[in-house]
Amino acid sequence: KLTVVLGVFHNAVLGKSITLAITLWATQEAGQPNRFYSLAEGEQSIAGDFANFGQDPAKLKKQLRAAGASIHETFEPY
Repeated sequence: KLTVVLGVFHNAVLGKSITLAITLWATQEAGQPNRFYSLAEGEQSIAGDFANFGQDPAKLKKQLRAAGASIHETFEPY
């Protein structure tokens, strides 16, 4: 099962928003979960943008990229 932590940040002066998210999932009961980070211009939501992909993280990444998000496997470039 996937877990998404998502934050939308808005700059009122510029009138622009950006969405930062981390998606986590476990392949084992113990240890660190797998993860990827996403960054998108505009406002995203869990129900609207992180749904309808089943439980396959690769499908979710493809769906997010198609919507214009950048995907990062590690935190540093994010």
